[in-house]
Amino acid sequence: MTIHAIVKQIAEQLRGRLSIDEEKGYTKLYPFDTSIDGHLNPVKIFTDPRDKKEYILDYKDDGDRLSQLKKINTVISSYNKEALKNHGEFQKKIPIDGKLYSDEAVGFDKPLQILPELPLWGFAVLGKTENKDYDGIKPISIDNRKLYRQRIEMNNDPLFIAHLNRLIFNHIQIKRKESEKMGTWDSDNIWYKPNQRFHKWFQINNISVENNVPKGGRPKGTTKRTINRYIKIFKNFEIIKKKFTSKTKVELYEMLSLEDYDGKTYSRATIKNIIEQKKYNMKPSQ
Repeated sequence: MTIHAIVKQIAEQLRGRLSIDEEKGYTKLYPFDTSIDGHLNPVKIFTDPRDKKEYILDYKDDGDRLSQLKKINTVISSYNKEALKNHGEFQKKIPIDGKLYSDEAVGFDKPLQILPELPLWGFAVLGKTENKDYDGIKPISIDNRKLYRQRIEMNNDPLFIAHLNRLIFNHIQIKRKESEKMGTWDSDNIWYKPNQRFHKWFQINNISVENNVPKGGRPKGTTKRTINRYIKIFKNFEIIKKKFTSKTKVELYEMLSLEDYDGKTYSRATIKNIIEQKKYNMKPSQ
């Protein structure tokens, strides 16, 4: 997912119910000050409207969290298919007189509401908004695997927040340059006020707008601890390769990405690189 898609996620939440007025969300963009986990643990996360069965998210590690969310989403998907079918039945019961009827009015008691599936890589960010409807604070949800992983790897909320704000600010700068080239950069431009807010945030917090943090928050060079993690990844790969002979390498890499390696997790692409580039045979450089 590109930074444009992430900014769009944020903007769609900021524009509120004005779905036809997309620019409102972008003009309301503001920098964030902290991030929080997407779900408490444990927490009642879903109640099936069909039988009122409650689903509790109660996980031991990130792999378990992901596994439970996928299972609950399977239930939600099943419910949504039934709700769509119910819509068809409901439409047949509505009198053809041009009037609007509720489900209660025609005696229809099956669930109709379509529910969104739970984000697998979700977390929330908070900042000071000028929107008085939220008392200055509105949680914004972001669902992005790469950012989710970076948040865990950095293990430092101020560091991650600065990184996220830089990504958004850099995106705004691209839009600003495009607007300047076209002669449309003025106070009416949708990126004008967000540009001011983000630049002000970096100045007030005395943080450089340049990204001087190593990618993923890791120091340069390879430590003995890192190589030991690589070795553990390779050993686990050899074990599950023999255990799950029908699975492809991609599926095995995905399984390994759900595990914890001495307090650290790796993406599927990184797992692939470690194994196929034989990084577990490297020598420590620091």
